[in-house]
Amino acid sequence: MHMDGVMEILNEKLGKPRLEDRQAPIGVNPEAKFSEILFSIRWHEFFPHAMTPEGYRLELSNYDECIDFSKIHHEELFGIGKDSPFIWIEFSEKKRIYYEKMVDFFRITHQGKLIGVHCGAPSDWGSYYLRHSMILKDHQGRGLYQQLLQYTFAILQNHGVQRVEGDIVVKNTKNMQLFQKLGFHMNGFNVSERWGAMVHLTKHLDPRYQSVFERQFCHGFENNK
Repeated sequence: MHMDGVMEILNEKLGKPRLEDRQAPIGVNPEAKFSEILFSIRWHEFFPHAMTPEGYRLELSNYDECIDFSKIHHEELFGIGKDSPFIWIEFSEKKRIYYEKMVDFFRITHQGKLIGVHCGAPSDWGSYYLRHSMILKDHQGRGLYQQLLQYTFAILQNHGVQRVEGDIVVKNTKNMQLFQKLGFHMNGFNVSERWGAMVHLTKHLDPRYQSVFERQFCHGFENNK
């Protein structure tokens, strides 16, 4: 689905114009996620969302559901188990506090069954970081992840978020191609004891920042969107 089509769906759900000029609430709900405090995003206004093919839905989730799903399916989907040399599976109380306050959780269901999870969080006052995504193998290849990203990107853009960022394992060429198709730039590389070697990518939601990046670093090349 093209971004314009996604924006039309959002406007229908809201019944009002674009929200990028909204100010953060003065009396902040202490239970509010950081994306609501910072960007005034009230995710419940946009979910559930019907996806294609028929029978798939994008819904809000929570820490416990996403963590449980990840524990069960991580080795199956990524080939990384308890014998991994990387420290990726630490579940401390500090991690729970961070995730429950800072991170937004989503799930994909098919005919009521949980088949995928996704989470992301603000990384600063203008950026949103894609932390983690998983879809069961039997449901891959249907464009679900692309729909999830495009729908959430439109919401973020509509609330004044300037860019979205993510890190992809170097060998994950499938996601690398998808991110480039969606207009991401590869703009960094990092290695860590938690995740190994990762390529950093950024998609600018605000055309002003996109033009600055292209002028400074991509002179002579037009981004294929």
